[in-house]
Amino acid sequence: MALIATLHQVCLALTRHMPYHRSPLFCLKELSMSLESIVLPKGVGPDAEKLLQAIEQAPTAVQLTHAGGKAEGFVFGLESGKTIKSQVAEKLYIAFDQAVSLREGQLPGL
Repeated sequence: MALIATLHQVCLALTRHMPYHRSPLFCLKELSMSLESIVLPKGVGPDAEKLLQAIEQAPTAVQLTHAGGKAEGFVFGLESGKTIKSQVAEKLYIAFDQAVSLREGQLPGL
């Protein structure tokens, strides 16, 4: 979690000093794991992308918490049902957690 916060701070610093630079969201995605880099079973990827979009677009802290919880439950269900291996589940947990952490930093008052 500390690494994610550090990467986020680096991205924010870059965008502050170089306004033409990419947004912090894009910057962090470049530095961190993305869903595209995770090999998922057929049919799982689109659902994972929808959950990621819900996290990235959550307008309030409550909705962000809800979206993050749904994503975590999604991964838990896939892992419990033996649809994905634990290593893939861990990558998904990390990707969703990074997205939640980033969005937290973008919401006012958090």
